[in-house]
Amino acid sequence: IFSDILEYPVPQLLDAGIRITVNTDNMTVSNTTVRRELTLLQNTFHLSDQTIIDILYNAVDAAFTSEHTKRLIRQKILDNTNEVLSND
Repeated sequence: IFSDILEYPVPQLLDAGIRITVNTDNMTVSNTTVRRELTLLQNTFHLSDQTIIDILYNAVDAAFTSEHTKRLIRQKILDNTNEVLSND
């Protein structure tokens, strides 16, 4: 739909309280990773580290899995915050 990432209404969606998630679809087709996409999003729209963590939590909340599994994933995100936010 958008030809350039700058056209995405990310700030407007976040300001409106709309939860967004980041997905890679099929990584072998799109040739990217979630980390790469989160870094691009953060750098392009100058998002805080906390906003990136919130976007990760949004994805967990939207996942079709049990609450037990969601708790485990949330904890893994929390335990690995530095690694998740690494821009290497």
